[in-house]
Amino acid sequence: MSLFVNIIKRFLNFMTLENFLTFPNIAKIISLIFLCRALCAGKRHWLLDNLPVSKTIGACVGLVKLEGTAEAEAPLVSTLTQTRCVYYKWRVDEHWIRYVKETYEENGRKKTRIVKKEGSDIVASGSNYNLFYLKDDYGVIQIRPTWARFDSRQFFYKSCGPNNPLYYKHAPRQGVEGSTHERTFYEDGIALHCPVYIEGYAKPRQDIAAAEVISPDDTALFLISTSSKEFHKGKFNSRFWWLSAWGLVFYAGIGGMNWDDLVYLLIWAIGWGILTYNNLISLGQSVEQGLANVEVHLKRRHDLVENLVRVVTALRDFEKEVQKEVTLLRGQLVIKKLEGRQENVTACLPALRAIAEAYPHLKTDAAFLDLQRRITDTEQRIALTRAYYNEIATSFNKLLKMVPHRLIARLGNIRPRALITASDFERVTVQTKFEE
Repeated sequence: MSLFVNIIKRFLNFMTLENFLTFPNIAKIISLIFLCRALCAGKRHWLLDNLPVSKTIGACVGLVKLEGTAEAEAPLVSTLTQTRCVYYKWRVDEHWIRYVKETYEENGRKKTRIVKKEGSDIVASGSNYNLFYLKDDYGVIQIRPTWARFDSRQFFYKSCGPNNPLYYKHAPRQGVEGSTHERTFYEDGIALHCPVYIEGYAKPRQDIAAAEVISPDDTALFLISTSSKEFHKGKFNSRFWWLSAWGLVFYAGIGGMNWDDLVYLLIWAIGWGILTYNNLISLGQSVEQGLANVEVHLKRRHDLVENLVRVVTALRDFEKEVQKEVTLLRGQLVIKKLEGRQENVTACLPALRAIAEAYPHLKTDAAFLDLQRRITDTEQRIALTRAYYNEIATSFNKLLKMVPHRLIARLGNIRPRALITASDFERVTVQTKFEE
């Protein structure tokens, strides 16, 4: 017991602040921070590279990537440029120059000096966003941008002095200390109809049978950007390698490497292996979710189309019976006119008027057109979800065959997924036959 206590005491003596805060230890801590940041960037790049882009009507529950244009029923109006948009932010910076007295030590004596410092302070700012819709060639999907990270375009940038009317329009008249009377105005946002790229989490809406994109548990994965997917993929890929390289530099103590420094490479390899395994599991779950989405739309087709056909058939039969009665009464009316029996003619007229008033719009054309539209929409949803599943499953299977992912998959017993073929849909075909 006393031996254990002595070991603990020696360890605590070594872990004093003076012994711990040495340059090699600090450099290794910084290198591990770089490594963690590199793995986070690698996760984002991996996700962007392997998760396909969904269409709006094919987006179901789960992590999705979407591309389209930003639309809104009630667009916002930006503060500085009056641009119609779905999101904007602006600020006003005021430049200043200050002379500060500071104390320094020279030859063991304390001295003071006046130092010129320059900078800027934010004197006014603001931002706003609103619920909007993403539109592509297939439809629209609602975007609820709470907690989203915006990557927007610049609307306005200008520096001016008090002679410009803009100087006091959106900022206070009182300047900051040491002001040079120069203010810079910034504004950026996402304009209406602007192409956007979105990463987020899709879930069913509460008001209607449709999906919406909201913030997932990991808010870092909710991105609304005016840049393309390829831009963000390249950015995170470069960040992964640069952070890894800087981590190695700091772990080596910004000097020559030795065998002890290979520990960093070992930690990097272990971290990369864990990241790859977790990403393969996550992508495999997305594949399973894609298959479940296909089943959901097949069930929707089975339930919806049969019920619609039944309703349209009932409307058609009902209209047929009404038309028969009207035709019979009209025939009787013509016969009475030809026979010159006017008293019986007037007796038929109330029955005809009653039928006309009770059924003013006896047309099944609209019902048939609505049935056709719903069937087309349903089949399109099935085709998109099937194509999405096949695309993500193909990407998943391709990764399992590539080195070094193949080794990780074999160690984790991760198996490829089968693609959906046309024969898989024959068992769920719904006939739209109208019985006589």
